[in-house]
Amino acid sequence: MAATCTTATQTFYKDTNAKLDYIFDWSDWLGEDNDTIATHFVFPSSPALIVDTTEATDTTVTAWISGGAPYTTYTVTCRIHTMGGRDEDRSLQLICMNR
Repeated sequence: MAATCTTATQTFYKDTNAKLDYIFDWSDWLGEDNDTIATHFVFPSSPALIVDTTEATDTTVTAWISGGAPYTTYTVTCRIHTMGGRDEDRSLQLICMNR
């Protein structure tokens, strides 16, 4: 089950050996003007955390993330550019641990 980030910053927990999907949901923000995502880029705060793949719909970006060191907090930022010419960032924090 994917964790979904719907606000500017949210925190989630991740096992260091897990590869999980995280969804950045822009639907409320984009829906105000019927805008859609044109391009996206997802980047972690450290190379210890790996963004394996990403995919986007008109209103969401899903990032598959692996890696990380135990007891370390990382920030993962999703930056979008919309068809209407807007640019915006949304970040999530991942707290990595051995579970």
